[in-house]
Amino acid sequence: MDFTKYVDLLHTKTLFFCNSMRFEDPLDSSFWNVTSKPLRKLIKEKDPSIPKGIENLFNVNKAITYANCWHMNKVESAALWKLYLKSNEGIAIKSISGRLKKALAGCPHEVYIAKVAYSNNHVGTPTHKTGKSYSTLDAARLKHPSFSHEKELRSIIIENQGSNGIKIKIDLDILIQKVYIAPKTSMWLKKLIEGVSKKYGHNFEVKESELYQNPFD
Repeated sequence: MDFTKYVDLLHTKTLFFCNSMRFEDPLDSSFWNVTSKPLRKLIKEKDPSIPKGIENLFNVNKAITYANCWHMNKVESAALWKLYLKSNEGIAIKSISGRLKKALAGCPHEVYIAKVAYSNNHVGTPTHKTGKSYSTLDAARLKHPSFSHEKELRSIIIENQGSNGIKIKIDLDILIQKVYIAPKTSMWLKKLIEGVSKKYGHNFEVKESELYQNPFD
């Protein structure tokens, strides 16, 4: 995130769950892979109005899905630093799924935490009668394989809020293990982040990105 979003995190002590209608991927949190191409073609030939109805269902599903997204990796991602920052001046928060779950324990909404699956195949919930069902939650945790570089873990809220996002109060000291400053960032930003964090009552360890470190330093 950029520095201003980090300050907002400290000030509000909230995690932002974005409505999936605002995601760049238009298929995110929809039932895009439920019906095969031959079946969609057959439906369209028999009744041209049905595909539009299915599309409306997709949009309803997206409208009630809110997600807070994390990248899972043992190392930093050069691609994600570039995707999420408009300049070199930004930060990344390091945590683990157990801390995230604990930080959200007092949330008044029901929150699901799940890894995102990147597949063209049906990813549903096993049932006794039909073999698999496909729920709104299943749609929120399935993305096209072309997004597999994200290695995403999602906290998901399924509710009809009618808003662009939901802010959830959390304990930042539980959530945050370390704060990393972006590669090639000037050292003054590290000192600023340390100072601002302390001003809000936190003593997070702030580390420089190790992405482009000289191995001989």
